[in-house]
Amino acid sequence: MAYFINSISKFEDWEKVYHFFLEYCDSFIVYYPNGNDPRGDNPLLEGKKKFEQLPDIETKPWSGMADSSEFKGKLTEESKRLFKNYTEPRLWHFDLLKHNEKLFKVEDFTKCFIADKSNITEKLKATKKVDLSVVDNIEYHLN
Repeated sequence: MAYFINSISKFEDWEKVYHFFLEYCDSFIVYYPNGNDPRGDNPLLEGKKKFEQLPDIETKPWSGMADSSEFKGKLTEESKRLFKNYTEPRLWHFDLLKHNEKLFKVEDFTKCFIADKSNITEKLKATKKVDLSVVDNIEYHLN
């Protein structure tokens, strides 16, 4: 099960949720099409060069889309700052993980999935005062 936010921009507590998971999780995977964007007008490549330059980044082909790659790394202060630069949904597709378990996913810039794990969602509700009852709870597995 997962909580599903269909439109990040319309979800009042988006920034609270996003920052909670940036602090709670310990690693990330961000997905990009292969290739470069010399003119800077391909929104799917937003931030790619900056993520590629992070230390200790692991890159491998992504099976979710032809001719694309995933970039996996630790959520360090440097990578968290980079993610915080993209608080508005400007990253096309990424996951936030804790102990290699996917807990938070953004797809297609606007859709967010949050793992329905009571220890995490209760902490989110208690510390950030987020009401998840306003979003759908659906049958979906992040891993």
